[in-house]
Amino acid sequence: MSIEKGVVEKVENGFAYVRAQRKSACGGCASRSHCSSMHGANTMLVKTSNALRAKKGEIVSFQIKAGTLLKFTFIIYMVPVLGLLLGALSAGRLGNLIGMNDALALVVFTLSGLGMAIYLSRLIVRRKNTGDELMPIIKRIY
Repeated sequence: MSIEKGVVEKVENGFAYVRAQRKSACGGCASRSHCSSMHGANTMLVKTSNALRAKKGEIVSFQIKAGTLLKFTFIIYMVPVLGLLLGALSAGRLGNLIGMNDALALVVFTLSGLGMAIYLSRLIVRRKNTGDELMPIIKRIY
C-alpha cells in the first residue's frame, strides 16, 4: 500500500486536490490520470476522495487500495508479457499455416502479440478508470 503525504490545495465537490512530491513510480501507475504536474516536475496535484472533509492548507496522507493497486499493476505489466509469449509460441504453427519463413513469422507474430496485449491492457485500465476504483483516498489529516 503506497501512502503519500501532501498539502490540500483546494476542496471542490467532495474532492480534495493535494499537492505531493512526484515519485519515480508515478510513470507506470494506473491511477496517474487522477494526477497532474504543477510547480515543476517534482510535485503533482492529486485528485483525492475527501470523505474526511480535509480543508485547504491541511497536511493529509492518501493512498490507493492495495488490492486495486496490485490488480492494475498486474494488468499493466504482465498482460503485455503474456501477449509477447503467446505471439512467440504461436509463431511456428501460424507461420507454417500461411507459408511464412520461420524467422519472419517469429518476429511478426511476437510483435503482433505484444502490440495486441498492450492495446488490451490499456483498454482494460481505461474502462476501469472511469469510476472511483483508482482514485486515491485521504486516510488521515495531520
